[in-house]
Amino acid sequence: MSAETSVVRLEACLPFIFEGEGGYTANAKDPGNWTGGKVGKGTLKGTKYGISAGAYPTLNIKALTRPQAAEIYRRDYWDQAGCHSLSAGPDLPIFDVSVNSGPGRAVKFRQQTIGTPEPVARIKAISAKRRAFYQGLSTFKTFGKGWMARVAKIEAAAIKMALAATGASPVIVQKTLRAEADLAKGKVKTGTAVGGAGGSTAIAGGAAATDWLQVGLAVGAVALALAITFHFVRAHAERAQAFEAEAAGV
Repeated sequence: MSAETSVVRLEACLPFIFEGEGGYTANAKDPGNWTGGKVGKGTLKGTKYGISAGAYPTLNIKALTRPQAAEIYRRDYWDQAGCHSLSAGPDLPIFDVSVNSGPGRAVKFRQQTIGTPEPVARIKAISAKRRAFYQGLSTFKTFGKGWMARVAKIEAAAIKMALAATGASPVIVQKTLRAEADLAKGKVKTGTAVGGAGGSTAIAGGAAATDWLQVGLAVGAVALALAITFHFVRAHAERAQAFEAEAAGV
């Protein structure tokens, strides 16, 4: 990839990162908002555009501008994750992983999907790994809905980018996005039906929900099966909504 191509792709991805990370916050209960990385340690400077005082203690976080934040994103997250070496489409989810979960995990996901060179398939594979990673976190119950929505939105936007980069017509792009939305809706209906069924059926449904969500949990009890089905349904619902939104914007 040429440097110019990387710059152009970075500019196309940045709006999604800024939207996902949000503006300035200075919640004293958030350890990342303190320069010492712990509540009450150092100075409360806050977080802006996802750039925290804990990670950048010498920065004037509140006065941080978008161009300054964009340069930090490029240097510490885009380049560190190897996004400059990717094609349009897969670069977006890897970049988002780098910002949201760290460059190390982004590199891991990038390396694990090298064997899937087709852009759309690779985007789906990266997104599946993101969902599995988030579901394994102890804080998933609290933040899971937001994470699933973010992954779905990035996935849909990335696939739209990948299709456009291959020269696909707007008609084909829209048709493909709507097909993905319809597929997700179908899985929502299947999962909802399973979740409302009796115990043994729910267990079977929980096991069936292990496709790209990669929940990887042994289904040995009805409660666990229902929880898996619930996350399965919610993730597909977020995916359907995200693909519908991207299709409408073509």
